[in-house]
Amino acid sequence: MAPRPPGPGDPAAPYDGLGHHPRPCGAHRPDRSPPLTQLPSPRLPVPENSLPAPSPAKITVVIATQLKPERLGHLTAMYGSLTRQQVPWEAVVALDSADPARLPAPLAADDRVRVLPLPRPVGAACARNLALNEVRTEYVNWADDDDEFSDHAMAVRLRVLEATGVGWCAEYSQDLYPDGSTTL
Repeated sequence: MAPRPPGPGDPAAPYDGLGHHPRPCGAHRPDRSPPLTQLPSPRLPVPENSLPAPSPAKITVVIATQLKPERLGHLTAMYGSLTRQQVPWEAVVALDSADPARLPAPLAADDRVRVLPLPRPVGAACARNLALNEVRTEYVNWADDDDEFSDHAMAVRLRVLEATGVGWCAEYSQDLYPDGSTTL
C-alpha cells in the first residue's frame, strides 16, 4: 500500500508560504518540522487605521481565559490586584471560545480592559499570541486568569526595564490554594 500524501493538519504537511500552516496555532511541532525562523514571512500591507490607537498606559497585561465558572472568582481577584498598581496599565482579555457576556462585571465596566473574543478554542498560548495584535503599549505582561499581582509588581518591573534597557524581566510567582496556603 502506498503512503498517503500529507494533508491539512498532518505534521508532515508542508508550509505553503502564504501564511497557511498545516497545524492550528498551539499544535505540537514535531522535531522534523523546520524552525519558525526558516519559514518564509510574506509581507502584507497594514492599513494605517487598522493599528491599535496609542494608549496612555505603560504596560498591557494580556490574559487568556475560557471564563470557566470555577475560575471567575480568581479572574475578579486578579483584576482587583491590577487596580492596586501604581503605574498606568491596560489589559487585553483573550476569550478562548468563551461568551463575552460571562466576563465578570468589574472587568466589563473598566475602560482599561479590552476583550478579544476568539470564535473557537485555540489554547492559552495561541490566545495570548493573538492578543498581542491588540497591545498599544511598549511593555507587555502575561498573566493567567488565576494570577494576582503584588501591589508594587508592575512598578518594580517597569523600573527595572526602563533603568537597564533589558528586553524582559520576570518575578517569582506563588500558587495560592483554597485554604490560603501558597507554594513557590
